[in-house]
Amino acid sequence: GILALLLAFTSYRISGSSVSALRHGRGYGEGTNAVRVRVLSEAMLFLSPAVFVGAMDESYARSAVLWSFSAAALRSSFSASKKDRSFIVWSVLYVLAVITFHTVLSGVVNQCTSAAIVLSGGWTNLLYLINSLLPTTLFIIPLSLTTQQLLDDEKQDQLLLAESLAAVRQGKQLLEALVPPSIARRLRRGEHHIANGYESVTVLFVYILDYTEAQRGNPLPLVIDWVDQVFCRFDKILQSGESGKVFKVEAFQNFYLAISGCPELNVRHAHDAVMTGYDMMLASSSVPTPDGQPTRVRVGVCSGAAFAGVVGMDSPRFRIFGDTVNTAARMATNSEGLRRVHQQRGAQ
Repeated sequence: GILALLLAFTSYRISGSSVSALRHGRGYGEGTNAVRVRVLSEAMLFLSPAVFVGAMDESYARSAVLWSFSAAALRSSFSASKKDRSFIVWSVLYVLAVITFHTVLSGVVNQCTSAAIVLSGGWTNLLYLINSLLPTTLFIIPLSLTTQQLLDDEKQDQLLLAESLAAVRQGKQLLEALVPPSIARRLRRGEHHIANGYESVTVLFVYILDYTEAQRGNPLPLVIDWVDQVFCRFDKILQSGESGKVFKVEAFQNFYLAISGCPELNVRHAHDAVMTGYDMMLASSSVPTPDGQPTRVRVGVCSGAAFAGVVGMDSPRFRIFGDTVNTAARMATNSEGLRRVHQQRGAQ
């Protein structure tokens, strides 16, 4: 009984530490008591034939106690619930009951004048059943628990794999939202310094009018929602591709910058940029300002040479540089809102 209580206390401390490690996010990492419990489980499975060796005496029952509390510690380490940890207590009671019954029955046998009569028939079968049921149960418990743990690990691996794939897809979509798809592929291949010159591209600048006035007389969330609706219309135009191959470079406050012919070559870059700007003017007019008026925009388009590349490492952004960009910005500033597109053609 003392040996059983000592084993119960040791198993409880091991399982409690394992559960604590799981609750604090350490899992089954190296150095935790849970690792020792799992190693013990493997040893139990490896040495399982030894359970069935030996006569049905007191030492045989005591050897089964070791198996019982090892299985209990293994069981409790797999879960943090009170129900599972209570398995230790039931194991203690089960083993103590078997040992007590065996001891009492052995004493009865020794006191009887004819052991053959006492052990005959049902008594012999009952004694054999109890002594065989215990090691058999203790063999099945770690085997079933280890199998269940392997299945749980497989499910966890599948879940982690699905989450990793989802994160990769989300990262891919985010990267392609920041840079053109061709540039995104180069970044995924490990290229860090991406900068190219283009002889003929078309830069498209769009300014939202009445932005400053809207900020003064309306709540800021209302102004942000208005600008967001306008820019969402612009994004849909570019994503649809109905107006041609135009890529969004940047959107900040009340201006929207796009380019055609870069980084993917496009011989119709000027035509596509102009048609996109025209569609943006029409789309923005259907969005009411915070004051309830149709939204007005200014559009500037300039064709010419430009340089483009990726700037930044943690948050890479595609940027364009050159006089063509500056000219398109000035033309958008000086154009007439909504009435026509101000266009300059600097390259054939």
